[in-house]
Amino acid sequence: MWETNDLMKVAEQTLQESLQIGIAPLVESVKIVSVEAGKVNFKFKVTQKLLNTQEHLHGGVLSLLVDPLTFISAYTLFPYRGVTLSLNAKSVRGIEHEETVYATAIAVRAGKKIIFAEVHFRDADGNLLAYGGQTIYVLKEGVEWSPMNSAKWLNKQSKL
Repeated sequence: MWETNDLMKVAEQTLQESLQIGIAPLVESVKIVSVEAGKVNFKFKVTQKLLNTQEHLHGGVLSLLVDPLTFISAYTLFPYRGVTLSLNAKSVRGIEHEETVYATAIAVRAGKKIIFAEVHFRDADGNLLAYGGQTIYVLKEGVEWSPMNSAKWLNKQSKL
């Protein structure tokens, strides 16, 4: 369990580590606005790099954002190594170039082995733009996460 005054630091560090696994150019504008245990508020501006051919936020980028944002919300509850079991993203309306998006990620339920987390993306007026979620399998609780640690641990444990 994290101390309340450490939550922002934990969330910021986890976001920076997520960016190191190759997605930095796509989500470098994501900023953490506020943090509480199990809930993190983010904001970002839609840049040219994030657009599809219709000049809206690309659906693949939306899915890419769901993963680290929901993971961070869950990680504010307790340190763990985990992997995604399932992930989904749904657009409600096109998110336009230069639009500022506000995202709230919440760990809905955290058990010993499974965590359910979701994120809602809204515009400046609070209108829902998109939403998504993921189910996370906890590989090992009580161990600080890093992208490389999770991959190495899973490969060692895998029977494939």
